[in-house]
Amino acid sequence: MVQGTLSTTQLLYDAQWQRGLGSSLVFGIAQLLDQHYRGILILLGHQVGLTQGDLQKLVGAFNPKGCACAFYHGAPGVPALFRAETFHHLTKLFGPRGAKSL
Repeated sequence: MVQGTLSTTQLLYDAQWQRGLGSSLVFGIAQLLDQHYRGILILLGHQVGLTQGDLQKLVGAFNPKGCACAFYHGAPGVPALFRAETFHHLTKLFGPRGAKSL
């Protein structure tokens, strides 16, 4: 997880990464809970083909009641944008499916 502004960046390592994407999401969200963010954008490092336009479309589709996400291969996926009100759900994830249940 990378957190910060252009002038400060903090890299965090999930020592339980082998438990699946859910574990990494829980770890990352736990680091943000006391920061009072309005939302979080989740991306995967191997999604190098994403463009600024792709992310702008995602922000434009943002659901005021929860989230907005990509949809491919017949299922929701990342990138995904979650409102702070959904963070408590994200902290209960586990396994390789990440936040697909949300």
